[in-house]
Amino acid sequence: MLTLENFTVSLNFVMCACVCDRAEYEINGECCPRCAPGNRVSQHCTMDTSTTCISCLASTYIDKPSGLSKCLTCTICDAGQGLRTKAACTQFSDTLCEPLEGHYCIGKNKWSYTKALGHSKCNAGQFIKQRGTPSSDTVYDDCKGETYSNGSLCLPYTSCEALGLEEIKARTPSSDSQCGKSPAVVTILIIFVAVYIYKLQQRPRSNMGKMVYHNCWFVCFFGFFYELIHSYTITNKDENVNIKANN
Repeated sequence: MLTLENFTVSLNFVMCACVCDRAEYEINGECCPRCAPGNRVSQHCTMDTSTTCISCLASTYIDKPSGLSKCLTCTICDAGQGLRTKAACTQFSDTLCEPLEGHYCIGKNKWSYTKALGHSKCNAGQFIKQRGTPSSDTVYDDCKGETYSNGSLCLPYTSCEALGLEEIKARTPSSDSQCGKSPAVVTILIIFVAVYIYKLQQRPRSNMGKMVYHNCWFVCFFGFFYELIHSYTITNKDENVNIKANN
Protein backbone atom coordinates (compact mmCIF):
# COMPACT_ATOMS: atom_id res chain seq x y z
CA MET A 1 0.00 0.00 0.00
CA LEU A 2 1.43 3.42 -1.05
CA THR A 3 1.29 5.96 1.73
CA LEU A 4 1.98 9.69 1.54
CA GLU A 5 5.26 9.19 3.41
CA ASN A 6 6.47 6.50 0.97
CA PHE A 7 5.51 8.67 -2.03
CA THR A 8 7.47 11.64 -0.67
CA VAL A 9 10.57 9.51 -0.07
CA SER A 10 10.35 8.02 -3.59
CA LEU A 11 9.97 11.46 -5.18
CA ASN A 12 12.98 12.81 -3.30
CA PHE A 13 15.06 9.81 -4.39
CA VAL A 14 14.16 10.33 -8.05
CA MET A 15 15.01 14.04 -7.85
CA CYS A 16 18.34 13.33 -6.17
CA ALA A 17 19.21 10.68 -8.76
CA CYS A 18 18.44 12.87 -11.81
CA VAL A 19 19.48 16.42 -10.86
CA CYS A 20 23.21 17.19 -10.59
CA ASP A 21 25.05 20.40 -9.80
CA ARG A 22 26.22 22.57 -12.74
CA ALA A 23 29.79 21.53 -12.07
CA GLU A 24 28.79 17.86 -12.32
CA TYR A 25 27.46 15.49 -14.96
CA GLU A 26 25.17 12.49 -14.51
CA ILE A 27 26.33 8.99 -15.38
CA ASN A 28 24.74 5.72 -14.29
CA GLY A 29 22.72 7.49 -11.63
CA GLU A 30 25.81 9.19 -10.18
CA CYS A 31 26.72 12.88 -10.22
CA CYS A 32 30.39 13.09 -11.19
CA PRO A 33 32.61 16.21 -11.24
CA ARG A 34 33.17 17.63 -14.73
CA CYS A 35 36.66 17.77 -16.22
CA ALA A 36 38.20 21.21 -16.75
CA PRO A 37 38.50 22.72 -20.28
CA GLY A 38 41.24 21.03 -22.28
CA ASN A 39 40.64 17.70 -20.54
CA ARG A 40 38.43 14.67 -21.11
CA VAL A 41 37.05 11.97 -18.84
CA SER A 42 39.34 8.98 -18.60
CA GLN A 43 37.33 7.22 -15.88
CA HIS A 44 33.95 8.13 -14.44
CA CYS A 45 33.56 8.63 -10.72
CA THR A 46 32.27 5.92 -8.37
CA MET A 47 30.92 5.90 -4.86
CA ASP A 48 34.52 5.98 -3.62
CA THR A 49 36.50 7.84 -6.31
CA SER A 50 36.26 11.14 -8.20
CA THR A 51 36.33 11.58 -11.97
CA THR A 52 39.69 10.86 -13.59
CA CYS A 53 40.61 13.39 -16.31
CA ILE A 54 43.43 13.53 -18.88
CA SER A 55 44.54 16.27 -21.30
CA CYS A 56 43.32 16.43 -24.89
CA LEU A 57 45.88 15.34 -27.47
CA ALA A 58 47.18 17.51 -30.33
CA SER A 59 44.55 18.64 -32.88
CA THR A 60 41.74 18.06 -30.35
CA TYR A 61 40.12 20.33 -27.78
CA ILE A 62 37.35 20.83 -25.22
CA ASP A 63 36.48 24.48 -24.59
CA LYS A 64 34.37 24.21 -21.42
CA PRO A 65 33.98 21.98 -18.33
CA SER A 66 32.39 18.72 -19.45
CA GLY A 67 31.84 15.03 -18.90
CA LEU A 68 32.95 14.12 -22.42
CA SER A 69 35.03 11.00 -22.76
CA LYS A 70 36.40 12.10 -26.18
CA CYS A 71 37.94 15.43 -27.13
CA LEU A 72 36.56 17.29 -30.15
CA THR A 73 38.52 17.41 -33.42
CA CYS A 74 39.96 20.82 -34.32
CA THR A 75 38.45 22.59 -37.33
CA ILE A 76 40.64 22.92 -40.45
CA CYS A 77 40.37 26.26 -42.27
CA ASP A 78 39.99 25.10 -45.88
CA ALA A 79 41.40 27.43 -48.55
CA GLY A 80 39.02 25.72 -50.98
CA GLN A 81 36.19 27.20 -48.92
CA GLY A 82 37.82 30.64 -49.04
CA LEU A 83 39.20 30.43 -45.49
CA ARG A 84 42.50 30.82 -43.66
CA THR A 85 43.54 30.37 -40.02
CA LYS A 86 43.11 33.40 -37.78
CA ALA A 87 43.92 31.64 -34.49
CA ALA A 88 45.35 28.13 -34.20
CA CYS A 89 43.56 25.38 -32.30
CA THR A 90 44.64 24.66 -28.70
CA GLN A 91 43.49 22.03 -26.20
CA PHE A 92 41.20 24.71 -24.73
CA SER A 93 39.72 26.22 -27.93
CA ASP A 94 38.88 25.39 -31.54
CA THR A 95 40.55 26.94 -34.59
CA LEU A 96 39.29 30.37 -35.60
CA CYS A 97 38.91 30.88 -39.36
CA GLU A 98 38.58 34.06 -41.38
CA PRO A 99 38.01 34.81 -45.09
CA LEU A 100 41.02 34.89 -47.40
CA GLU A 101 42.12 38.25 -48.78
CA GLY A 102 39.55 39.37 -51.36
CA HIS A 103 36.82 37.08 -49.93
CA TYR A 104 33.71 37.60 -47.81
CA CYS A 105 31.80 35.39 -45.40
CA ILE A 106 28.67 33.46 -46.40
CA GLY A 107 28.67 31.05 -43.43
CA LYS A 108 29.42 31.58 -39.75
CA ASN A 109 28.95 29.85 -36.42
CA LYS A 110 29.13 31.42 -32.96
CA TRP A 111 32.86 32.11 -33.01
CA SER A 112 34.26 31.52 -36.49
CA TYR A 113 33.63 31.71 -40.23
CA THR A 114 32.74 28.46 -42.00
CA LYS A 115 32.68 29.47 -45.69
CA ALA A 116 33.64 32.45 -47.86
CA LEU A 117 33.44 33.51 -51.51
CA GLY A 118 35.65 35.81 -53.57
CA HIS A 119 34.52 39.41 -54.00
CA SER A 120 32.64 39.98 -57.25
CA LYS A 121 34.41 41.64 -60.20
CA CYS A 122 32.83 44.62 -61.92
CA ASN A 123 31.59 44.39 -65.49
CA ALA A 124 32.60 46.74 -68.30
CA GLY A 125 31.28 50.23 -67.66
CA GLN A 126 30.88 49.79 -63.90
CA PHE A 127 32.65 51.31 -60.90
CA ILE A 128 33.12 50.25 -57.29
CA LYS A 129 30.43 51.91 -55.20
CA GLN A 130 31.37 50.11 -51.98
CA ARG A 131 34.48 48.00 -51.52
CA GLY A 132 34.10 44.44 -50.29
CA THR A 133 34.86 43.53 -46.67
CA PRO A 134 35.34 40.18 -44.87
CA SER A 135 31.60 40.25 -44.15
CA SER A 136 30.14 41.75 -47.35
CA ASP A 137 30.57 41.56 -51.13
CA THR A 138 31.68 44.44 -53.34
CA VAL A 139 28.86 46.72 -54.54
CA TYR A 140 29.01 48.12 -58.09
CA ASP A 141 27.08 50.70 -60.09
CA ASP A 142 27.04 51.73 -63.76
CA CYS A 143 29.13 54.64 -65.05
CA LYS A 144 26.95 57.41 -66.42
CA GLY A 145 27.41 60.05 -69.11
CA GLU A 146 30.63 60.42 -71.11
CA THR A 147 32.68 58.18 -68.83
CA TYR A 148 34.25 54.72 -68.85
CA SER A 149 35.39 52.30 -66.14
CA ASN A 150 38.98 51.16 -65.68
CA GLY A 151 37.85 48.51 -63.20
CA SER A 152 37.28 50.67 -60.14
CA LEU A 153 36.53 54.30 -61.08
CA CYS A 154 34.55 56.16 -63.75
CA LEU A 155 36.83 58.42 -65.81
CA PRO A 156 35.93 60.94 -68.55
CA TYR A 157 36.65 59.95 -72.13
CA THR A 158 39.57 61.73 -73.81
CA SER A 159 38.60 64.17 -76.57
CA CYS A 160 41.16 63.55 -79.32
CA GLU A 161 39.81 66.51 -81.29
CA ALA A 162 40.48 68.87 -78.37
CA LEU A 163 44.11 67.68 -78.36
CA GLY A 164 44.49 68.19 -82.10
CA LEU A 165 44.79 64.45 -82.68
CA GLU A 166 42.88 61.74 -84.50
CA GLU A 167 41.02 58.92 -82.74
CA ILE A 168 42.99 55.82 -83.78
CA LYS A 169 41.08 53.41 -81.53
CA ALA A 170 37.43 53.84 -80.58
CA ARG A 171 36.43 54.14 -76.93
CA THR A 172 34.48 51.38 -75.16
CA PRO A 173 32.63 51.16 -71.81
CA SER A 174 35.84 49.77 -70.28
CA SER A 175 38.58 51.67 -72.16
CA ASP A 176 39.42 55.22 -73.19
CA SER A 177 39.83 56.59 -76.69
CA GLN A 178 43.34 56.24 -78.11
CA CYS A 179 44.63 59.31 -79.88
CA GLY A 180 47.45 59.74 -82.38
CA LYS A 181 48.56 61.34 -85.59
CA SER A 182 46.36 61.00 -88.64
CA PRO A 183 47.13 57.88 -90.70
CA ALA A 184 47.32 60.20 -93.72
CA VAL A 185 50.65 61.63 -92.49
CA VAL A 186 52.15 58.17 -92.22
CA THR A 187 50.81 57.21 -95.65
CA ILE A 188 52.35 60.27 -97.30
CA LEU A 189 55.69 59.56 -95.65
CA ILE A 190 55.67 55.95 -96.87
CA ILE A 191 54.87 57.05 -100.43
CA PHE A 192 57.67 59.60 -100.33
CA VAL A 193 60.20 56.99 -99.18
CA ALA A 194 59.04 54.49 -101.81
CA VAL A 195 59.36 57.02 -104.64
CA TYR A 196 62.79 58.11 -103.46
CA ILE A 197 64.10 54.54 -103.33
CA TYR A 198 62.65 53.80 -106.78
CA LYS A 199 64.43 56.77 -108.33
CA LEU A 200 67.72 55.80 -106.75
CA GLN A 201 67.45 52.32 -108.26
CA GLN A 202 66.99 53.81 -111.74
CA ARG A 203 70.32 55.66 -111.64
CA PRO A 204 73.43 54.24 -113.41
CA ARG A 205 75.82 52.15 -111.34
CA SER A 206 78.58 54.72 -111.96
CA ASN A 207 76.76 56.99 -109.55
CA MET A 208 76.82 54.37 -106.77
CA GLY A 209 79.14 56.46 -104.54
CA LYS A 210 76.82 59.43 -104.71
CA MET A 211 73.84 57.16 -104.01
CA VAL A 212 75.44 55.90 -100.81
CA TYR A 213 76.14 59.49 -99.74
CA HIS A 214 72.55 60.59 -100.44
CA ASN A 215 71.13 57.50 -98.75
CA CYS A 216 73.03 58.28 -95.56
CA TRP A 217 71.59 61.77 -95.46
CA PHE A 218 68.13 60.44 -96.25
CA VAL A 219 68.22 57.90 -93.42
CA CYS A 220 69.31 60.61 -90.98
CA PHE A 221 66.54 62.93 -92.18
CA PHE A 222 63.90 60.18 -92.02
CA GLY A 223 64.99 59.18 -88.49
CA PHE A 224 64.81 62.80 -87.31
CA PHE A 225 61.39 63.30 -88.88
CA TYR A 226 60.05 60.09 -87.31
CA GLU A 227 61.35 61.01 -83.84
CA LEU A 228 59.77 64.46 -84.17
CA ILE A 229 56.34 62.97 -84.88
CA HIS A 230 56.76 60.34 -82.17
CA SER A 231 57.79 62.95 -79.58
CA TYR A 232 54.85 65.15 -80.51
CA THR A 233 52.41 62.27 -80.05
CA ILE A 234 53.90 61.30 -76.66
CA THR A 235 53.77 64.94 -75.51
CA ASN A 236 50.09 65.19 -76.38
CA LYS A 237 49.33 61.95 -74.53
CA ASP A 238 51.19 63.22 -71.44
CA GLU A 239 49.23 66.46 -71.57
CA ASN A 240 46.05 64.41 -71.79
CA VAL A 241 47.00 62.47 -68.64
CA ASN A 242 47.85 65.70 -66.79
CA ILE A 243 44.52 67.24 -67.75
CA LYS A 244 42.66 64.23 -66.31
CA ALA A 245 44.76 64.29 -63.13
CA ASN A 246 44.03 67.99 -62.57
CA ASN A 247 40.31 67.43 -63.09
